[in-house]
Amino acid sequence: LSAADTVVVVMHLQLLPVALPLVWRGARLVTVLMGIEAWTPLNHLQKAAIRRAWKVIAISTHTAVRFRIANPWIGEVPIPVCHPGVPQVLRVTAAPFEGRFALIVGRMDARERYKGHDALIELWPAVRRLVADAHLIVVGEGDDATRLRQKAADTCEGITLLGRVDEPTL
Repeated sequence: LSAADTVVVVMHLQLLPVALPLVWRGARLVTVLMGIEAWTPLNHLQKAAIRRAWKVIAISTHTAVRFRIANPWIGEVPIPVCHPGVPQVLRVTAAPFEGRFALIVGRMDARERYKGHDALIELWPAVRRLVADAHLIVVGEGDDATRLRQKAADTCEGITLLGRVDEPTL
């Protein structure tokens, strides 16, 4: 197997410089843009690596746009979107919550408040005024979970934070 037959996939941008020696020997580099780390400007070595990438792929259109905003030097380099795969849907015989509900699943990290947990909790009283039995189910954990639990308790009835749940439960 020669370096030309090697494909290096880098999924964390801070590791791009590690791939450079293989790229210099002829390996093809595939860079996957994901998460908020892709929304910040790259440093000199990261730029050197990504300029030599065979493919640059984003997990969402939003991530590709944010990457381009933070790194305008990338120009018109194509960044196709490849959404992460999901496991086969499990069939559930009975729903654990009766009535109408909304579900949000996501890490509750203080640095990632853009995900919308606060907004949903804040607007839930208005939803309950329109749909009295509406229930908001929040799944996930993180360093902001305690604050969000307290905010939900102080806001209104009909909000349940489950924490982390397994796939069948989800």
